[in-house]
Amino acid sequence: MADPLKKPSKFEPLVFKKSNLHEPLENELGKVDLREESNTGEVFGETEESEEEPMPDTFLGLGVTPVQQYRELRKAVNGFGGKIPQHLLYASPASADAWMEETALEDYKAAAAIPVGDVVDGLVKRIRKIAPEQAHLEIIALGSGEAYQEQRIIQTICRKNIVEGISLYLVEVSSPLLCVGLEACQRVLAAYPQVKTQALYQDFRDLPQNRKFLYSSRRSNQVKLVTMLGNTFGNLESEIFFVRDTLNPFPSKTLLLIDVGLAYGVRENPEEIKQKDPWLVGRPPWIELAEKRWAVPFIEHHPKVKTVKDVTFLPVLDNRTAQVEGSYVIEVKAFVGKDQWTVLRIKRYDMEGLVEQFRLEGWSLVSTYPFGENKRLAILFQKD
Repeated sequence: MADPLKKPSKFEPLVFKKSNLHEPLENELGKVDLREESNTGEVFGETEESEEEPMPDTFLGLGVTPVQQYRELRKAVNGFGGKIPQHLLYASPASADAWMEETALEDYKAAAAIPVGDVVDGLVKRIRKIAPEQAHLEIIALGSGEAYQEQRIIQTICRKNIVEGISLYLVEVSSPLLCVGLEACQRVLAAYPQVKTQALYQDFRDLPQNRKFLYSSRRSNQVKLVTMLGNTFGNLESEIFFVRDTLNPFPSKTLLLIDVGLAYGVRENPEEIKQKDPWLVGRPPWIELAEKRWAVPFIEHHPKVKTVKDVTFLPVLDNRTAQVEGSYVIEVKAFVGKDQWTVLRIKRYDMEGLVEQFRLEGWSLVSTYPFGENKRLAILFQKD
C-alpha cells in the first residue's frame, strides 16, 4: 500500500510537466497570469497532460502535514471550548479506525448507498453529450475517505464500456483514510486496466493551487467529474463560498456529483423538525459508534478526558445560520464539564433552494436521484 507520508522516489507536486507551482509566471506587466504561455510552450488553463511518463501513486499536497494537523487538533481541544475543525476529525489513526467501524455497519451502508445504476445512467448520457467520441473520464474525488462509492460508480461505468480510460484522483486530508482508500481502489479496480488511481494528501479547500485538476484539455473527449459523496458537501462550514471559491476555477462543462440530506421540515417551524429529524429524535442505533469517533480527539489531547464517558455529546438544532434558502443545521456539541465544543455541523437542504444557489454560482442542474427513503438526494450538476 502506498504511504502518502513517504516521499516517492519520483516525487512531483500535482502540477503540469516542466512547470513549477511555486514560481508563478509573469507577463510583460509583471503580473501573475497562469494562462500565459510558459517558456516550455505550455499554456496554463488549456493544455494536455503527457500520457507516456508513469506517475507515482501518491502526491503530497501543499499546506498540510500530519504533524501540523496534530498540533492544530491539540490546540483546539486544549482550550475552554470552541470548535473542532471538520477536517481534523479523521486525522488520527484512532479516529479513522472508528469511522471505518461505523461505515462497516450494514445499516450505515444501506443508508449511504447512492442509487449507482441510475446515477451512472445519467452520467453516461451527459458524458456522451460532452464527448460524442469514447471519452476519457477524469474523476476528482474530494474528501474521498475509503472511496467506496467511487469504486461502485467506476465499476458500473467500466461494465458499460463507454469510456476509453478513467483517471481517478483521491483527494483526502486524513492520511490514514487516504491510505485505506488508495489500497482499496487499487485492489477493487485492478480488474479494469483502463483505470489509473492516484492519491493527493491535501485539504481539498486548497484545490485551486493544483493546476493539474483545473486545466481545459485540448482533447475533445476529455470529461471532468468532481465527486463529493458521503455527505461531504453538507459538512462544509460554508457551502456557498466553497462553490464560489474552490469549485469556480474548474472549466466549463465540468460535472459535479454530490449527495445531501433533505430537510425534515421548514426551518421556520423548529418544533416540526425536532419531532421528525432522526438526529433530534431519541437515540439512533449508530450514535454510540459516532460518539466513540468524536471522543478520540478529547481522549488523545484533553487532560480531563480518559474515556468516551468523560465527554457528553448533544445534537441541537440551528435554524438561524444556514446559508442556503430553506436549509437548517444540526450541530453536535461536546461537553467536558462546563466547556463546550462544536464537533460537527450537518446540513439539511430544501432541494429547490440548493439548486437555485448552484444556479447563481454558475452550475446548472442535470438530474437528481433520491435514495434513503427519499430523505437523501444525489445531485448531478454541470458547470456553465
